[in-house]
Amino acid sequence: IYYPADLEDSSEKFPVIVMTNGSGVRASRYIAVFQHYASWGFIVIGTEQDAAFAGDASDASLSYLIEANADPSSVLYQKVDLENVGIVGHSQGGVGVFNAITSQTHGDIYKAAVSLSPVSEETATALNWTYEPTRITIPIMVMAGTDNDVISIEQLQTLYSHITSDDKVMAVRT
Repeated sequence: IYYPADLEDSSEKFPVIVMTNGSGVRASRYIAVFQHYASWGFIVIGTEQDAAFAGDASDASLSYLIEANADPSSVLYQKVDLENVGIVGHSQGGVGVFNAITSQTHGDIYKAAVSLSPVSEETATALNWTYEPTRITIPIMVMAGTDNDVISIEQLQTLYSHITSDDKVMAVRT
């Protein structure tokens, strides 16, 4: 967990970013990203779990923040803005973003999502990591690079077409 430097002395609540890690890239490998988001005023949380595709680790992270927000002994007590929670994931974690929103207990808390180079729907099915982009109703951005072995641009476009949210954007990085 990373949070803004002024959190402990502030009476404000801070928005949240739940980070869903990719295969072999646990939260401890995203430290610079966590620090950057925290410097912009976000509480950022992630896990060291290897299998993030199901979204259960993200749900556990969110559960932890909900409990910490209600615990007077926690540094996060009444500091977590549960009305402004987003989720970001990469690769396997990109699949985890979809599943955290659509298949987990606290999925309805998320207000926005970013799925970076998510595993293609075809590959996810082959790995038994299925996800349902048709169930996404919140604003979402999907993004991948042109030189990518996780999802091709054509597969990204197909995934994007399956997302039913009215607030969606697709980006391709060359």
